[in-house]
Amino acid sequence: MAENIFPYELPKNWQWSTLGDVCSLSQGEKLSAKKLPYFNVKYLRGTNEKNFVEFGNYVEEGSKLILVDGENSGEIFTVKENGYMGSTLRELKIFEAVDADFFQYFVSTKKELYRQNKRGSAIPHLNKNLFYSTPIPLPPIDEQKRIVAVIESLFEKLDAAKSIVQKIIDGYELRRAAILHKAFTGELTKNFRAEHGLTLDDWQEKTLGEVCQINPPKISTQNLSDDLDVSFFPMASLSEVEGKITKPHIKKLGDVKHGYTNFSEGDVVLAKITPCMENGKSAVIEKLVNGIGYGTTEFFVLRCSKSILNKFLYHLIRGKKFRVEAKAVMAGAVGQLRVPKNFLTNYEMTLPPINEQKEIVRVLNSLLEKEERTKEFAEKILSEIDLLKRTILACAFRGNYSQSSIMNCSRGKM
Repeated sequence: MAENIFPYELPKNWQWSTLGDVCSLSQGEKLSAKKLPYFNVKYLRGTNEKNFVEFGNYVEEGSKLILVDGENSGEIFTVKENGYMGSTLRELKIFEAVDADFFQYFVSTKKELYRQNKRGSAIPHLNKNLFYSTPIPLPPIDEQKRIVAVIESLFEKLDAAKSIVQKIIDGYELRRAAILHKAFTGELTKNFRAEHGLTLDDWQEKTLGEVCQINPPKISTQNLSDDLDVSFFPMASLSEVEGKITKPHIKKLGDVKHGYTNFSEGDVVLAKITPCMENGKSAVIEKLVNGIGYGTTEFFVLRCSKSILNKFLYHLIRGKKFRVEAKAVMAGAVGQLRVPKNFLTNYEMTLPPINEQKEIVRVLNSLLEKEERTKEFAEKILSEIDLLKRTILACAFRGNYSQSSIMNCSRGKM
């Protein structure tokens, strides 16, 4: 191999080789009349139940299998028992001069290279020429084992931290639902009621149809120019993550005044169609161009009376409880299920006085904002953990695998 293809200089006792020089791909040994687990990708990732077959390409416990077909071609798995290998996999026969785990960690750093250079269109598969020609840095076998031990020790600590952070993210919806439940049952504002001489008896049983207009009449455009700029919101404009309009459009009134839903500033909009409704697509309409807005007919428009605050209503309909109940009554063709208007009209709620609604909205905004910041911070930590893992591997395969070397490597001091 020509020297100029080597990516970087190695420590003195290391040498460059290629994957093709140190491994080969095997279809395994044909075996039958023995019932064993069948290894496909889902099983190897632990996402489906064990399936047994009585014949196939046999591989032993501890074997390394590489995925050769599909979007994730180049991914390597270690099998934990004897079994039969699926057709999209090959067994890696790794030569004795290379530690199998060292090999697997190194190949994992090349997964994007293999994904971007797959062969075939209908069923993309691993570019074997590229795979075999990939340069691999090789220290002596004892040092390979030491490197693997360091990697696994560091990864174990990072995985433990990742598990804690993931639990925080996974619990976000439950914590949010609990906060909303406390808000709409009065628990969040019990001190407020005590301070202001109020009780839960001041809350009134109402339906949405009693406290707001559902799909109010369109504004009159008779005296308005068709060339007037107005706000326009397709479904994609509404972010289910942020719960607001994030991608507003501007259109001419003449292009949208017929065949679209009309709304005004302060209205609350709610997606009526699956899966947008279930995902929480709802928002309070804020500033509109020339005070006029139009959007997809898949929005319900809720215009609040003086007895209910729009932001109180927004938190109610964006809550998990409301969305679950709305989903249960959706009707229509598969893929086109919609919430019927009479569900909203007849939706029962216990409505506090306006001053307590204001307090509920204030407390909710504060608590939910904190939860959102916590979730965003946790997601940032997850991405940083993944980045740190990639940094550890990059350092290790340059010979910088002590903790101090990795820290310097991560700061760009290689």
